[in-house]
Amino acid sequence: RAAAQAAGPDMAAMYAQLAGAAAAKQPPIAGISAEVQKMADHFGFDARLSLRLDQMLKTRMDTFDDDIHELWGHLKNAHTPGAMCTVKLREMENGTWVCKPRMDKNQQDLHKRYVSEREGLVKKFKLDMKAATQLSSVLNLKKPDEATAILAELDQHLELSTQPSNRLMILMNKFKEGQPFGAPGSTRGRSKSPSPVRGRSSGAGGGAVGGGSAGGGGGEG
Repeated sequence: RAAAQAAGPDMAAMYAQLAGAAAAKQPPIAGISAEVQKMADHFGFDARLSLRLDQMLKTRMDTFDDDIHELWGHLKNAHTPGAMCTVKLREMENGTWVCKPRMDKNQQDLHKRYVSEREGLVKKFKLDMKAATQLSSVLNLKKPDEATAILAELDQHLELSTQPSNRLMILMNKFKEGQPFGAPGSTRGRSKSPSPVRGRSSGAGGGAVGGGSAGGGGGEG
């Protein structure tokens, strides 16, 4: 405050106004749930948006707690939480809102282990961005324990590959199509290298298959 006063009366007035705005808090909105009120206070929602959010969530009482938890996750990382909330409300209205049930302690531990091992695989084999994104997008749809088991299998395959990123993309495509990975080191699904050309016979008789000899009859064309 002393610094603001030293800078001049206009600056001091501005600081006082900002301090008053920060201290001001909207009065509770009658009828809305405590969880919605807490969210509205935290993100500065106006009464209209707060009421709309409360009314929508009360039509989804079976998933109310999960919806609140999921919304916090979206809003805390949003540049404009109010706009993000409006988008999510529209998704609820259109039936496109996706809300993952909250995980219990055991599920959280399994998820942390999966994320750790996934990141470890990316680092170990220096996977490029495209491969790492494909890996996450596919495995994030699986349960954490299943995804961790798949990572262990992928590790065995990539250990034997000279191009881990390319190999991973092939394996992920097979996985999405419901095909097994096959044994580690298997060439199934890879393009085969052309067979080496057999050497020609130098004898005076017939030539080797695929070429004629210089001295005699021609081989098969």
